[in-house]
Amino acid sequence: MLIQSKDGVIELLPAIPEVWSEGKVSGLCARGGYEVSFEWKGGYVRDCSIKARQNSTVTLLYNGQRKTIKFKANQTQNIKTW
Repeated sequence: MLIQSKDGVIELLPAIPEVWSEGKVSGLCARGGYEVSFEWKGGYVRDCSIKARQNSTVTLLYNGQRKTIKFKANQTQNIKTW
C-alpha cells in the first residue's frame, strides 16, 4: 500500500512490499481533497509534495514522523522528509 488517508491524516508507505524498495508516484488522491506525489528509496520517503483543493489542515505520517501542515486553497507544499 502506497498511501492511506482517513480523518485528516495521510500516511505515506504504510505497508509497502520489500521488493518495492524504491519508486515514485504522482497525482495520488487522498481524502479531503489532496493530491499527493512522492518518491522513496530504501523504504523511506525522500521527496514529497501535496496540493490541497481547499483551505485545510492535514497530518502527514512518514518515516516514523508526524507533521501537521496548513494549506490555503490550491496551494502546493513541498515537504522536507529527511
